[in-house]
Amino acid sequence: MKAISQIGSFLQVGDCDEWYMYSFENDTPKEDREFFGSNRGLPMNNPESSGMLKGGKGVLEMPCKEINRSVPYFEEIDEKT
Repeated sequence: MKAISQIGSFLQVGDCDEWYMYSFENDTPKEDREFFGSNRGLPMNNPESSGMLKGGKGVLEMPCKEINRSVPYFEEIDEKT
């Protein structure tokens, strides 16, 4: 598996940055949040991750030097802001 930016010259991709936003309902139990897990792509070559988002198991990752993270990474959004 390769990043879209490495496929060829017919696709113009700016960089390898790939990320996804997610959120939980306020009443989501802690156990469910831990099961889903986290993966912020940091540090780049061996990211700290957990749950379903654990790198190397359920999520295919690759280093992205342009942003100094492993991609894809996941950001929880705070809908209050």
